[in-house]
Amino acid sequence: MTKRYTRNDGFSTRELLYYAWGHLASAKVLFERSFDCYDSAGHLSHLGIELILKAFLLHYGRSFPNEHDLLKLLAEIKKSCPTLEIKVDHEKTLERINPFVSIRYPTPAKPIEIGNEDGNAIESLFVALQSAMPSELRQELQNRHHTLKDGRILMSKPKD
Repeated sequence: MTKRYTRNDGFSTRELLYYAWGHLASAKVLFERSFDCYDSAGHLSHLGIELILKAFLLHYGRSFPNEHDLLKLLAEIKKSCPTLEIKVDHEKTLERINPFVSIRYPTPAKPIEIGNEDGNAIESLFVALQSAMPSELRQELQNRHHTLKDGRILMSKPKD
């Protein structure tokens, strides 16, 4: 039986979405920076999308599994919210980036391909997921305070 996490474990949709935003924003910078950064961009993209899907599950089903497979998470969301619609091309993007969970480690026997076109597809998927969010989640994401995250204040300190 897969462990499930709830609000009682300290999770909130807001914080899941804030972290997702940060991971996806970082991935975008890395995709734009250099092909040297694509593996890290892919890993962060997977993590960001995973957290968005888990925010959906926490909102609709009140819990989410200790699971990293994006397709399994989406299937569970569809059971909790049958009215959720994701276009076929966005589901294909989920299929495409699902293996990125392993991209943080070298896999010489079965390398994971990644390229700059993946960044554009991931950004499109993020926009689609944002549009499909219930208004409460979309509002939490849109109203986020850019310097507050997980009870911390994010700031730049002056250099000495």
